[in-house]
Amino acid sequence: NASIEFEDTQGNVKKYENLKVIYADEKVDLAILAFANNEKPFKEGLKIASKNLTDGQDVWSAGFPALGKDPSWQLGRGIVSNAVAKVKDIIRPEISTVIQHSAQVDSGNSGGPLLLADATVQGGYAVVGVNTAKAIGRQAANFAIPAKTLITFIDNALANKATATEESLVTESKEFAEIFSEKDFDFDNIGLFISN
Repeated sequence: NASIEFEDTQGNVKKYENLKVIYADEKVDLAILAFANNEKPFKEGLKIASKNLTDGQDVWSAGFPALGKDPSWQLGRGIVSNAVAKVKDIIRPEISTVIQHSAQVDSGNSGGPLLLADATVQGGYAVVGVNTAKAIGRQAANFAIPAKTLITFIDNALANKATATEESLVTESKEFAEIFSEKDFDFDNIGLFISN
């Protein structure tokens, strides 16, 4: 389960406790939560963009990183520096590439949306990815799971496609064991089998 908070434009915060996780995929570090009693805290969400990003395109990160001990709303602007980066330490490239960008991703707004300005949709922004990581020791090298991977995740959830079947666990176990038999053993590869 999980607990989340929503803050409205007047600064009022409403917390929802012990929401049930109804679908999760550890490989892409995403989950879907269900509200109790069919409660609907907002009328609609952001539109997911269908456009492919290109290098140099403007993007925005959104979220609630901490400012002192309190969460604080933040919208950060940056550019796409690599629209189809392959970063095996974040996600195995055969599962998904990631979007490398320079919009701020601070502690507390990973998991928030990476946005593209779109005047044709409600709110003026469409989701092009989910911010997931930042490179340590580099300036403005942040990463997001692309929208196409998010859409696949949602489609699998709607189809009730299990992500932890016995067959997939056997496959993952073999892949995990292979790490230790590699000639140039890389300890970091163990991280690929642990949720972000």
